[in-house]
Amino acid sequence: MCFTGHNSYKGCRYCNIKGICVKHVYFPTIPPIGSNNLMSYDANNLPLRSHEEYEKMIRNLNCITTQQAIESLQRNYGIKNQSILYDLPSIKFPYSFALDIMHLMFENVAKYMVKHWFGVFFKNVGENSNKPYILNKTIWTEIGNLMHTARKMIPSYLGRPPRNITLYYNSYKAEEWMAWIIMYSLPLLKDKLPIKYYEGWALFVKAVRLCKKLCLFEEDISEIKILLLNFYKHYEKEYYGGIKENISAMKLCFHYLLHVTDSIRNTGPCWATWQFPMERICGMLIPLAKSRLHPYKNIINNVYLMELFNHLPYHEIYQHVFLSKSSPKQYAQHLIYTDEYYFEEFYFPTKKHILSQIQLKKIKENLSTSYNITDLNLNSLPKEGIMYGRMLTKNKYFIGSKWINKNNDWARINHTVKVQIEVDKWANFKYRESEFVTKTFYGIIEFFFLYEFNDQKEMLAYIQWTKPVTEDNVGVLLFSGFSYYDFIRVSAIDCCVGFFPLGNKYCIIDRDKDIAEISKD
Repeated sequence: MCFTGHNSYKGCRYCNIKGICVKHVYFPTIPPIGSNNLMSYDANNLPLRSHEEYEKMIRNLNCITTQQAIESLQRNYGIKNQSILYDLPSIKFPYSFALDIMHLMFENVAKYMVKHWFGVFFKNVGENSNKPYILNKTIWTEIGNLMHTARKMIPSYLGRPPRNITLYYNSYKAEEWMAWIIMYSLPLLKDKLPIKYYEGWALFVKAVRLCKKLCLFEEDISEIKILLLNFYKHYEKEYYGGIKENISAMKLCFHYLLHVTDSIRNTGPCWATWQFPMERICGMLIPLAKSRLHPYKNIINNVYLMELFNHLPYHEIYQHVFLSKSSPKQYAQHLIYTDEYYFEEFYFPTKKHILSQIQLKKIKENLSTSYNITDLNLNSLPKEGIMYGRMLTKNKYFIGSKWINKNNDWARINHTVKVQIEVDKWANFKYRESEFVTKTFYGIIEFFFLYEFNDQKEMLAYIQWTKPVTEDNVGVLLFSGFSYYDFIRVSAIDCCVGFFPLGNKYCIIDRDKDIAEISKD
């Protein structure tokens, strides 16, 4: 883009805010107390740049011939020179250039906030003292130990297990910062960070959750704007507070939070423009460079060779060398079970299971939704079926069961799940017309069960429900223990979640938590 960047007074590429230099350039909307002749800005109504303004600035820069005048305009405009992309008619400055939330939110804002809470953000030791948001070493040790001990409680579906943030936050990758923001920070900081700072951080967490959505509607974008605006105002007031010595808290990355929704409106959802794919490509290319003398030529040759192999299947000689694919492999039922009426699949290990009277009663309750068997005697129902240890979901990831989780000391738990079931809103009112709503429940899968009734095979799961789930004012889901057992159809299982132990309660770690209604019945 050929903008002058964050070290210049006009560092923002989206608006014309002028930075304040105190050994470095910072971007508060409110100047330090006691400063004269410095402009204040309305965070909700910043002086935005436009493509027409950019064109005018480029024309002015191209007309100037003296170096001194050019440098003066560059400082005033925040533009070095004409970008090579300027000649493309489809490119509009600055609208065509998105903000990358991977670096902005995950690797900058989140890390700086943790440094604030550690008390190491400001270089001057005196500026880090007596801040009400700083957590002492004992609290951070407790948080780090909780993260370490809960590693095996986090299913692989939720990504890599959390590392002790106290020890390793300096080496956290973007993916780990994202997990810290949306899954771990609020439960771990609850009752530790002072309430106004905790609620202020929760604004940012909720905004990040919305930014991660695949599809954003107008109401989502409006909510993101309000959340980030309120977080910015909270941050500017509580961490900077108009104090000149604290102005280094107002780095450009915090200012860019005010432009995230501008970026979304211009270039689409955040996932479409973040740098995760590029980082992954770089991670794939770097190992291909074997030569220190000619690394780039080496990468090109290796990529070319890989593509030759990738195109082999389209060459006729390939059919003579490699036999055509055989028909899909057929598996015995005791290894893998599939059913035309279900998208899910059951996987080994398997074992025949005789149902107890209590389990048989639960089976009857479940089947009553599909069969008219309310008056059927329990003794007339089949009393056995086949237990399975794992299930492949319709989204093609595995969910395990407590039955096969043998290595409790180190194996990651993969059988704590979120279940979404349609329930009758007026079930307790005999004469009310049924109205079904989707409610969310949580539980532990004991085992998967193949049960045959009336010549129809039912794919079920035996689950232990959690006790009623409560949601606090910032969206943290908590429950105090586990409740009764039940049989459910496997199609109701949504995804894996983590049950994070916090004192005498459990916190639900759900990567895909949305605003769905949580059952508290």
